[in-house]
Amino acid sequence: MRTAPAILVGLALPLAACGGSDSAVDTSADTTSSPGASIAAAAAETLDAPTARVTYMVEHTRSDATWGIEAGERGKILEGVVDFGAYRIALAADQQKTIFDGPTVYFKDGYETDKRWKKYELDGTSTSEVSLIRRADPIHLLQLIASLDDFGPVPEVVGDEQVRGRATTHYEASVENESLMRAFVPGVSYEEYVQSQAYPEPIETYTPLEAWVGDDGRLHRVVYDFDVFGTLLGERTIVELYDFGADFEIELPAPSATVEG
Repeated sequence: MRTAPAILVGLALPLAACGGSDSAVDTSADTTSSPGASIAAAAAETLDAPTARVTYMVEHTRSDATWGIEAGERGKILEGVVDFGAYRIALAADQQKTIFDGPTVYFKDGYETDKRWKKYELDGTSTSEVSLIRRADPIHLLQLIASLDDFGPVPEVVGDEQVRGRATTHYEASVENESLMRAFVPGVSYEEYVQSQAYPEPIETYTPLEAWVGDDGRLHRVVYDFDVFGTLLGERTIVELYDFGADFEIELPAPSATVEG
């Protein structure tokens, strides 16, 4: 795998694989048994939607004078659309654009002299580049959440809140770090990953996850803090899904306009 597209570098977490998850999503859980089961069921319900619009926001969780970063400050914002059935996602930030077509990713940087799209294949290998690209794939994130049966020791309801005008229930939960590793860096255990980092974090069992489930049964906001993957400045990712059923078409770049990345 070659160098990952620059547009994805600003995202905080290694999020699930393009082209489908490593294992089939089990949506048979009892949706009334616990807050965790409600979150998983909402992720599965969201995956069944035809389309949606999506926004990614990155928020720094630590201050760093060297980099001029303040805790709570937001960085790169990606906006785009998702076609769940076709597994196509189009994202943009400034002059940078990314298109997911299952396991294939196209990236174009308008600031570069070469205006062609760079084409990357996510081949399932355990590399940091693949992990980085997966961070910007909302379908993979939802597949991971829908497949979980462990949301930490005390998943709970925070309260009722509005997200972009939609009534939602706000949940606080956790994701088992081993599950994150299986989703984002297949073949490497969490302990092995932490010990391989230049600035290893303590070995923890869970990573925080928040979810806002709408009165339509879908996930409208997901917030995850994946410092488990060694983001030294500390990053939290906020994903919002909205305008379900939006009418749009994601066109793939013509072969003549692409080059292998």
